[in-house]
Amino acid sequence: MKDVHIIDDLDQMRALADPLRLRVLEAMSDEEATTKQVAGRIGEKPTKLYHHVEALRDAGLIELVRTKQNRGTLEKYYRPVARRFTVKRELLALANSSAGFSTDLADLITVGLEETAADIRASAEAGAFETAEAIDNITFSRFEITGTPDQIEAALKKLQAYVNETEQIQNKSGAQQYGVTVAFYPIVKKSRRKKTK
Repeated sequence: MKDVHIIDDLDQMRALADPLRLRVLEAMSDEEATTKQVAGRIGEKPTKLYHHVEALRDAGLIELVRTKQNRGTLEKYYRPVARRFTVKRELLALANSSAGFSTDLADLITVGLEETAADIRASAEAGAFETAEAIDNITFSRFEITGTPDQIEAALKKLQAYVNETEQIQNKSGAQQYGVTVAFYPIVKKSRRKKTK
């Protein structure tokens, strides 16, 4: 398994824009699994997932690692092709020229944020936020910036360098796992003025 897989193909991008496929990919990330095992991990029926597993495989995002004969059935074990997926910046430039791509990209980012929210809620319910160490190691910021194209480009480069450096922290003997979600995107605010007749 590679450390990083760079998505530079619209088909791969579209394959990842489906919320259920992202859940399937995440369920395989810790350990290779069959479609049936993934279904058990995420609480879905296997019949609902076969098409999604095939789509991920056809897009080159997961790979078949082994097969096993079990009571007359051939079990297929899959795993992601990489530990981390990142979208090539040049691919994002196609957002305006490819039908539906902007929506696919928005779906992918939204699903990632929804998964982050679900992780945070589950961790809070399990008591992960109740220790002094946890409180000291939690940070949350949400803000907007406005700058020239050069300033925005410089900020993005710094952010990407930070992400690349932080992702290298992978100590299996570490006591606590932490989640990091980073989103950097243009915003267009809806007018808050009420329309007058």
